[in-house]
Amino acid sequence: MPYSAVADVQKAFNSLRVVSLADDDANATADTLVIENLIDDADGYIYSHFRHLYTNLAPADLTAGVDVPQELRWASTQYTVVLLKRRQGINDRDTLEEVTRWLDKVAAGDISMDAVSTRLPDSTVRGRAKVFSDKSLDGYGEPAPGSTTDKNDFFTDQDPSPNDF
Repeated sequence: MPYSAVADVQKAFNSLRVVSLADDDANATADTLVIENLIDDADGYIYSHFRHLYTNLAPADLTAGVDVPQELRWASTQYTVVLLKRRQGINDRDTLEEVTRWLDKVAAGDISMDAVSTRLPDSTVRGRAKVFSDKSLDGYGEPAPGSTTDKNDFFTDQDPSPNDF
């Protein structure tokens, strides 16, 4: 179930403007499929920002009758409008930046949606990727203490023979 609906987009953004941006078959009505596909794109982008925090807010996992958090409905609607405008070559930088700022705050854990979702436990690892250096890797690949295996046993200059397999 998507975070927002076609009606949300039409309500948030002038319905006539939506028609002008989403009427691909020129019949003076907004093509619902166009808007639904853009909502799906928007929801995927939105969920990618906080999927590391929340376990049950994937659009595909939401079922009919579940109340979508108002913040998600807002973000989905606004980002869908940005995508609608982009189809016509209109760059709505202000709205895009507003939605992105909100998503960044959710991703950082500064804004919480705990009341409506299940967060991963605080022990979940979040943060920067580990940078490995020669110094931090010292000791890896060395034989275990007391081992009789020489680490160079695995590397030879000879091609393996069929009997080696």
